[in-house]
Amino acid sequence: MPIKILGDEWVKSIECIKTELGEPDESGRRKPIPLPESKFAIDADVVIEAIGQRVENSFIESNPLVIG
Repeated sequence: MPIKILGDEWVKSIECIKTELGEPDESGRRKPIPLPESKFAIDADVVIEAIGQRVENSFIESNPLVIG
């Protein structure tokens, strides 16, 4: 599970922590529980935050640089 992005002016890495699934809640979903002493870093040059449920691709039709 990502915790934070590391770097000064540019991304250098992403700090993460290992997790395990806890007990199911009222909806039946199991929540991730961070494991103690399991932090680690992944080197990265770019981070793309993807939190949406659908792809937003309306820019493709109006962008002459995209070949479709």
